[in-house]
Amino acid sequence: MANQLKIRAKTLRNFSVSLDSITVYIRMSGLHIEEILEKCLPSGMKYDGKGLIAENSLCLKESDRELINEFLKDLGMSDTDCLINKCKSYRELLLTAIGEADKEVAEKYRLFSVSGILIGVTLSFLWW
Repeated sequence: MANQLKIRAKTLRNFSVSLDSITVYIRMSGLHIEEILEKCLPSGMKYDGKGLIAENSLCLKESDRELINEFLKDLGMSDTDCLINKCKSYRELLLTAIGEADKEVAEKYRLFSVSGILIGVTLSFLWW
């Protein structure tokens, strides 16, 4: 569980970097949105048109997945300025989620690590 907390924060940070890349590609290139997503989404993440497919999606909370899917859902349906504004607003929402994830790591990581070690020691004494 402790590692899942760190993976969640890392995944959200990776998507934040991807969001910056998406913004740059929208502004500078004439590529279709599918090509931009293919180039910009972090490794292990794909968008199939209906929702996010991620290898480590089990580490993301439901609210994180909803936020990402909501951003990706209507991407490409409006003009460039609207898309850039949408990227900026979702980046702010994502930064809030990253702050929450970092806070959760700081609060719970040590607790989960220590409890895992104590449970392991207890089980080893019981089996010994």
